Amino acid sequence: MKQQATTQQLVQLGILIAALGGVLSLIGLFPSVTGVEPQSGIGVLQILILLAGMTLLILGIFLFVKISIYNDVDSTLSQRIAMRLSFTGLLFTAAISLSDVLGYGSNPPDGVESFPILGIYQTYGMVFGIGVALFGAVIFWQRGQKLDSLEDANPITNTKRTSEVDGIAIPDNIEIRKAQLSDANTLLTLQRKLDDESPFMLLEPYERQTTLEEQREIIHEHIMIDSNRIIFVADAGYRLVGYLIAAGGQYNRTQHTVHIRFGVLDDFSGIGIATELFKTLEQWAKEKDIKRLEFSVMATNERAIGLCSKMGFTQEGIKHQSLYVDDVYVDELYMAKLLG
Repeated sequence: MKQQATTQQLVQLGILIAALGGVLSLIGLFPSVTGVEPQSGIGVLQILILLAGMTLLILGIFLFVKISIYNDVDSTLSQRIAMRLSFTGLLFTAAISLSDVLGYGSNPPDGVESFPILGIYQTYGMVFGIGVALFGAVIFWQRGQKLDSLEDANPITNTKRTSEVDGIAIPDNIEIRKAQLSDANTLLTLQRKLDDESPFMLLEPYERQTTLEEQREIIHEHIMIDSNRIIFVADAGYRLVGYLIAAGGQYNRTQHTVHIRFGVLDDFSGIGIATELFKTLEQWAKEKDIKRLEFSVMATNERAIGLCSKMGFTQEGIKHQSLYVDDVYVDELYMAKLLG
């Protein structure tokens, strides 16, 4: 896939930038490795090469870690602080190492041809600044949220209710919005979590084999390619807690119909999220001239049947013993709603 190739190229670019930075840093520290005859003192060019090398090294590390470990995952507060810490360390290093050249150091050069000589405290300052920059890179590597850690995130504790949907309160810190490509990781986490905790999902635990790259392609198709497909998510700020996928027909005679799949985590059920997802879908469907919404549901899933009946869906048929769940054959109901 194109996106996978791009990701691999970015990872390789990060490695290349870091390697180039490491080489330049060594040249700055030990210019004799290039075959140049060493001279007394430390030259301006040597200082600039060292600064450039350390900057490239830090940038390469950030790029490699972000793409290879935390791709499509929003940076945490700790990671944002770590980035600022690293760049502050680099600026501090530059200010200290060039202090003599710029005239506010303790050993300003005597003339154009002379080499600035760093004092002992300036050398300590350079080492400190470089150490701070590298420490920030380590924090960025360690303090991000991976796919597995997102699965164990705690549910929201802010239960303040500010809006009403059919008499059911919606927490004010949950946003219903269209999915984005950057949601691929967290949406896949949500779906796996629902497979694990709900007996009403089609897939059993650990049966979902969708890869992260395939998930990106699914989102791309639903939000950017096909006009009669959409994915809505319930965003609690640090994780997704619900989703609704509507897939329209591919042929001229079925493009007015969309099939629905949805799910909401148990910890967030009963507070109006599913209702809001359906309302948002219906508004989108009317804008896209969609005429029919349909979905299938296990006959034992009373909560989902009740929700959809409240939203105006009616039962159109029964598919007897269509599913085999926990050693029992389960009927499947077909429900639909016509939009004008």
